[in-house]
Amino acid sequence: IQANNRVCCLLAVGTDQVWAGSFDTTIYVIDIQTHTANKQLLDHVDMVSDLTISLDGSTVYSASLNGQIILWNAATLQKQRQIWLKNVHRLVSIRLVGEKLWCCTKNALLLVNKEGHTLHSLEMRDELNSPLQIECFLLSQDGMLWAASGKQGRMCVWDSHDYSLVKDISVSCRGFSKMVQTQGKIWVGGKCGNIHIFNQGTYAEEKELVAHEDAIRSMCAAFDRYIMTGSGSKDGKIAIWRA
Repeated sequence: IQANNRVCCLLAVGTDQVWAGSFDTTIYVIDIQTHTANKQLLDHVDMVSDLTISLDGSTVYSASLNGQIILWNAATLQKQRQIWLKNVHRLVSIRLVGEKLWCCTKNALLLVNKEGHTLHSLEMRDELNSPLQIECFLLSQDGMLWAASGKQGRMCVWDSHDYSLVKDISVSCRGFSKMVQTQGKIWVGGKCGNIHIFNQGTYAEEKELVAHEDAIRSMCAAFDRYIMTGSGSKDGKIAIWRA
């Protein structure tokens, strides 16, 4: 299956489809049985940066860098509605929480409703109170928002209910790129190729794994037993770790 540009996000939809978001502004709908992408969704006007799906599997949310978020009917592939985030030019990832979305814009984490109105904003700052770019984030199972900087080894943990800062974490790293959670641990991939493992409850770093020789570009948890990591072109390897 050949896209016109880089594919940057994948999402399993139901049991017979995988949706692929591309830098060419297209979402390719891939049939798992035939391994073809005969259907394409063309409503985005900027690079597609992330995809997520509702808990019941009925609605797919797609995001593009310019702040456009589209809701799709997963069964019919019809566009249901769209949201435009104001003054957003780098929307890199989204997470659905109930009826709201957490959106990472590099500059901040925004909690928005289905009308696109910002309900709350969280920013990372360094020791001099200067803003830090947010590279990746996740909402842990205990309701904490973990965010990591792509420019230095800084992480922040906020309570997603009252938005209070719970923990400010600093480790020796030139920046983070990806994070996943499994079995009460937060695994964070670094741009130097190492993996930092934090305890979800105490926020302490428990282990650092020497993983790759280039930045970690992808991470995923499988069956709550394994973590898989993929690195940049200087290393080009995929590693499988026991969680």
